[in-house]
Amino acid sequence: MIRLAFMTDKARVIGASTKEGDDRRLELLPDGLHNEMSEILEADNVAIGKGSIRFYGYSDRAKKNLYIITRDKYFEAPIGCKVVHDYMELVKRFKDSEDGLTVIGGLTILKLFAPYASELDIAETDVLVPGDLVFNDWDTDDFELVRTKEWSGGKTSHYIRKKKLRGGARLTALT
Repeated sequence: MIRLAFMTDKARVIGASTKEGDDRRLELLPDGLHNEMSEILEADNVAIGKGSIRFYGYSDRAKKNLYIITRDKYFEAPIGCKVVHDYMELVKRFKDSEDGLTVIGGLTILKLFAPYASELDIAETDVLVPGDLVFNDWDTDDFELVRTKEWSGGKTSHYIRKKKLRGGARLTALT
C-alpha cells in the first residue's frame, strides 16, 4: 500500500523552488502543522525526496526504514537511511503489499508516486505561507474523502482510492 502525504496552506502552496524560499517557508509554518506531519511520519516505511529531507528530519526515525529518493548517484545518505535511485523499486515493493509506504511530497515525488497511491493525506494550514510551488485542484474522481481531522491551525483530510485501476490511476493537475 502506498500513501501520499504532504502539507499545504489554504492557497495550495506546497513549497518553494529555492532552498532559501523553503527555509523561509519552514520558519513560518505553524506548530500545529509540524505536529501533524510528525504524526503522519510515524509510519514504518517512509520515502522522501532528497530536497525535502531537511523538513522532516531522520534522527528520531532510525528504527524505521527511511528511503531518500534521488537521481544523484553520489548522494551519501545520513546514517540509517537508504538511497533509492529508481522510485519504481519502491513502487514494485509496496504497491500491492500489506506493508505500507508513506511518501512525503515535494511536487516531483508526488508526481512520481501519484498513479500508484491508494491513500492520500493532505495536512492543510489555515494561514498563507509564501512559496511558488502550488498544488492545483486535483481530480477527485479516483479518491473518496473518508475523514477529516481538525488540529490547531488547520485540518488533515484523508482520502482512499475508490477502486483499484490497472496500471494505477492518475492524480491530475499536480503542476
